[in-house]
Amino acid sequence: MSANNLPDMSTEAYDGYIESMRKEQYPMLHETLYLDHAGTTPYSKRLMDRFHAEMMGNLFGNPHSASPSSQRSTQMVEDTRLQLLSFCGADPDVFDVVFTANSTSAIKIVVEAFREQDAGFCYGYHADSHTSLVGVREAATMHHCFESDSEVESWIGCQDAATYEAPRLFAYPAQSNMTGRRLPLDWCSRLRQENFRRRTYTLLDAAAYASTSPLDLSNTDAAPDFTVLSLYKIFGFPDLGALIVRKECAPLFRKRRYFGGGTVDMVVCLKEQWHAPKSGALHEQLEDGTLPIHSIIALKDAMETQLELFGTMERVSRHTAYLARRMRQGLAELKHGKGKRIASIYGSPTLEHDDANTLGPIIAFNLQDSRSSWVSNTEVEKLASVRGIHLRTGGVCNPGGIAHALGLSPWEMRENFSAGHRCGSENDIMNVYPIKSCAGWQIPNGSPWEIRQEGLAWDREWCIVHQGTGKALSQKQHPQMALMRPHLDFEAGVLRIMAPSAVESISVPLSKDPRSFEEKSFAQRDASVCGEIVQSQTYTSPAIAEYLTKALGVPCTLARFPAAGAQSASVRHSKAHLPRSGGMGTDVAPRILLSNESPILTISRSSLNRLNEQIKAKGGKAAHPAVFRANILLAESPLSPPGQEQPWAEDQWRGMRIDRTDGAAMQFLGGCRRCQMVCIDQRSGEKNQEPFVTLAKTRRFDGRVLFGVHTALATGSEGGSLRIAAGDFVETFT
Repeated sequence: MSANNLPDMSTEAYDGYIESMRKEQYPMLHETLYLDHAGTTPYSKRLMDRFHAEMMGNLFGNPHSASPSSQRSTQMVEDTRLQLLSFCGADPDVFDVVFTANSTSAIKIVVEAFREQDAGFCYGYHADSHTSLVGVREAATMHHCFESDSEVESWIGCQDAATYEAPRLFAYPAQSNMTGRRLPLDWCSRLRQENFRRRTYTLLDAAAYASTSPLDLSNTDAAPDFTVLSLYKIFGFPDLGALIVRKECAPLFRKRRYFGGGTVDMVVCLKEQWHAPKSGALHEQLEDGTLPIHSIIALKDAMETQLELFGTMERVSRHTAYLARRMRQGLAELKHGKGKRIASIYGSPTLEHDDANTLGPIIAFNLQDSRSSWVSNTEVEKLASVRGIHLRTGGVCNPGGIAHALGLSPWEMRENFSAGHRCGSENDIMNVYPIKSCAGWQIPNGSPWEIRQEGLAWDREWCIVHQGTGKALSQKQHPQMALMRPHLDFEAGVLRIMAPSAVESISVPLSKDPRSFEEKSFAQRDASVCGEIVQSQTYTSPAIAEYLTKALGVPCTLARFPAAGAQSASVRHSKAHLPRSGGMGTDVAPRILLSNESPILTISRSSLNRLNEQIKAKGGKAAHPAVFRANILLAESPLSPPGQEQPWAEDQWRGMRIDRTDGAAMQFLGGCRRCQMVCIDQRSGEKNQEPFVTLAKTRRFDGRVLFGVHTALATGSEGGSLRIAAGDFVETFT
């Protein structure tokens, strides 16, 4: 049975077809409830089989060549381009298709054209826009956010026929990617009619809408000037986006500066700066470099498979609308024992007026417990994952939608951002490094961890020392130390150490009580740590020395600091260049164990994101948080809107208070000086140029390259047993 028979099916037969097709074509969904189609939809087995056969049965060359295989690729690409226009009902005489990596890349092509206009451009966008549309404002000469549909209606109605020096661009989503609310598609046609002398160009974000609904561009007078698509949201595979552009908009792209391979007919390099853009189709001028030919060929297979399995997009729309209606009704009916509602649904009209023309199959909601307290979205996500439910939580790249749904004004969002930092995200949140310069050990989520004056419990209590010199080894000279992985086994009461090439691990007791050691298992010896001579407890076991020596290639063994016994207080202190008071009342430098400079190192997710943006802008590889060997990673509150991070805010912070510790404060001692050690990949031990090259150019102060902040307990916070856990709310202050 195929989708071609669906019109004649009874409801029972249709349900049977969907059930059997799901099992056969989507085996990856077995025992899984996948509810993140707005992110990407799963691909079918038939599509992958068809694509595999296409690749194995044909030879496809580079379209920029002229060989038979290249000509085959060119023909397939052009056939697919035409087929996609047909899929959207777009006249190929009026519209062209530009293939992109995703819808955001398609938006950037439009922005780059408008940015190069002599007078720049004026930009208006709807508050329901995806972050990628909001970001366009940064390139505009003037910009305005329309807070409601009625404001847009008023603006369209008062358009005059005056000629404006700068072109105007109005952008909005056909469907909110957060709530599923569908915006009027006739705004594009009305703007074309009202602006007959110097019209406003329209950019329609159809990424969310087209994933489950037919996109009809057949009325050329009503269609947008620019339409962006995420094809993987429709078909699951391939990972492609597209820009459907009116050919009459071609003059806008003539001032485009950058040109890539395949977009020019001639380039002069010597003595003159001149090039001739492609004189053919518009897409030839905009598709820089070699096209992702295999992905485009896969798109052709995807469109054909979609038709076979599901029939028309109208049928997909009806099916998903029914499912969404069922889910909204189910959520609305969920109640606690006392009759209190569990779910609050956003952006949805009353269920009696649940109209597929105004509401797509996306549902945004929050949950409340029996005391009417909000359940954390991360908690919902964790519980859903355990039960095999795949959904998306957080801000979903829709800052305006979040602000409207939660009733937050800009000042409240900024306040939430300033105060709402959490100790990390779900990965690499809090770490300790039991052995100096070796790999970190991630503190389990939800595990309260003791904070001592010397730092986090079990952090840098051990080191590996050279058997001849007594110096502590460092990753600077021995990058393979990054692959030595310690594990704190509290049940067995031991620290386990696993070398990368070893079959078995070695272990030493966690206890500092000398009675738990064999009489000759350790010796008190001097060791050199960062140029300081400290008394260490050096393990004399030949097995330990042999294991570590084999792993690192130098004669070495394990040592512990401070020495075991009652007199185990640290006698090392933070470095002299770090402040002792910082205005928080401490006169004595904080004690440290084997860390280089301070008890605790903290970094900011916002700053790491900005650093990685700078690295990737130059074609480099993003830095993993592990290279900075931080104990605490501060990430924004889930309520913070995306796209409004505050990188380097830690430069102004004096400290933070931790909610769990009844307001106990941690003092920021100053920026952490960085060296080439941050270039060691903590997963492979290989040395790279980044991130130090970029840090040296962007974060150099008085000859010092800084990233992260040194941290210690403030005076008055050392009494009792203070603990912190990943996810604890912290308040920073300046």
